[in-house]
Amino acid sequence: MSMATYTPNLNLKKPATTDLVSIADINGNMDALDTAVAGKLDKTAAAAKAKGLIYLEPTVTTTKELWYATTPDISSYYDGLMVVVRCPEATATGLALKINSLGAPTIVFNATSGISTRYAEDSIVIMTYKTIDGTPYWSIMDYDANTNTQVRQYQTTSNVNYPILTRYNITDKAGTYEQAYARFDPDVTINPSTGGIYAKKFFANGVELTGGGAKIYSNLSASSWVADSTYAGFGYRCALAITGVTANDVAEVVFGQSEASSGNYASVCETYAGGVYIYSSVNATITIPTVLIHKG
Repeated sequence: MSMATYTPNLNLKKPATTDLVSIADINGNMDALDTAVAGKLDKTAAAAKAKGLIYLEPTVTTTKELWYATTPDISSYYDGLMVVVRCPEATATGLALKINSLGAPTIVFNATSGISTRYAEDSIVIMTYKTIDGTPYWSIMDYDANTNTQVRQYQTTSNVNYPILTRYNITDKAGTYEQAYARFDPDVTINPSTGGIYAKKFFANGVELTGGGAKIYSNLSASSWVADSTYAGFGYRCALAITGVTANDVAEVVFGQSEASSGNYASVCETYAGGVYIYSSVNATITIPTVLIHKG
């Protein structure tokens, strides 16, 4: 007599190859599968609800103006509430969604931008309920085709708590927010036309670089050498003219590889009002790759 075996997960009966076909065995296996699938679906639905994702199929109450949906899962609106919506018609600017007997916030994308005709009938979209400046919206997560506005920050007149340097579309949100370029703080600004960042203080390894920070100058020509006796063994001095340098500043001069290894150039330099002095035992014209000025 042959003996049936059973699957390890659902305990489905597997008759031996010599057993007669039993309708009862087949039906029993089908019932077990149906029960398992139903349980899986229930768990998926419960997980979706736990995450705030509730599926809705609204009806058109007023064409291009109002959608209406009912669900036992929503009794109130709150910021962060998320719903999955099948569009009953193409979207339009000014369109609103009402759930149960609650209010009908306008549907927007990218904060408060009008939705227009971005989505066709039967599109599936995820909406988040959010309140901006006291006005509730259903906001659809979307992208902005403008490469300068893909990263956004919204804020009031002071952005001291928003350390993001970015540009965003000024038409997205009317009111008291920065209209062109965000800043770290009122004392720190950026200039998009030059790519410069401006601040009152700079720090290096926790030490303040006073007087406005440090600047780097590249490829400076050293050609005007004069006789000098400041340092023994280095009988020539060259003045590297750099506008804005003072005698209180500190300079670091980086020579090219051949000059640095030649032994002809002193390892010290000095600042003066308008530039940096370097010293050499020869008076050949050379190019200085880098000069770093720390403001004193």
